[in-house]
Amino acid sequence: MPGTNSETGHYKNVANFQGLIHFCESLGTAYQPSRPDMIIPQLKEYYNKAVAIMEQVTNAEIMQSQSRQNRNNLFEDTKKLAARASNTLEIANPASTAIKTSKYYIAKIRGRRLGVVTPGTEATKAEDAPKTRSVSQTSYDATITHFEKLIGAILTEPGYAPNEADITISGLQKRLAELKEVNQETVRVTGQLKLLISQRDQMLYTPMTGLNAVALSVKQYIKVVYGAGSNELRAANMFSFRKVGN
Repeated sequence: MPGTNSETGHYKNVANFQGLIHFCESLGTAYQPSRPDMIIPQLKEYYNKAVAIMEQVTNAEIMQSQSRQNRNNLFEDTKKLAARASNTLEIANPASTAIKTSKYYIAKIRGRRLGVVTPGTEATKAEDAPKTRSVSQTSYDATITHFEKLIGAILTEPGYAPNEADITISGLQKRLAELKEVNQETVRVTGQLKLLISQRDQMLYTPMTGLNAVALSVKQYIKVVYGAGSNELRAANMFSFRKVGN
């Protein structure tokens, strides 16, 4: 994410590549490599593409951060909404058989354990999530499932008819749709970010053809032209490049 050491390292590589280009330009006609990808115009094209992908990654990171915050806020508010609905159910009919079930799902939505409703029911099956998904994502998916089951439990009580719009059945169903939408949006922007990071890493670190590899070749060329102990090579080596992990 922006501000981390790894992200700073990516930007430093790109900035140093620009510095290396300027240095090569200062060498004038003495810099005339035979490799097409090492000539000044091609180096500038490498640099422009690198800057573009870095900007795309940064924008995608901002979008992901905002999406995650929006999702977190809505899911946190839903805990309160679900509790209000459950309490309203108990007020509507203290003898309702749906109360125990609703409390079970409230506990699940809050992230607590509270026994089981019935072994083998959909309530327990809902917790079985694919292991390939992150723990965080699985938690959001599970919360959506639990909230949907809570609505189903409340629907079994005919006396549930609150005047507060947000906890009516239609209000709860509206919230369910919002949860699904905000969760899916976070999944989407996260996937886009991963794709852009992959493209950035290919641009910067692919062996032989990546920005770092080309920069090394440029330095090697300067070494051949001016010598290992030359001031020109020492100046070129001031622009360092390293592969950075995510």
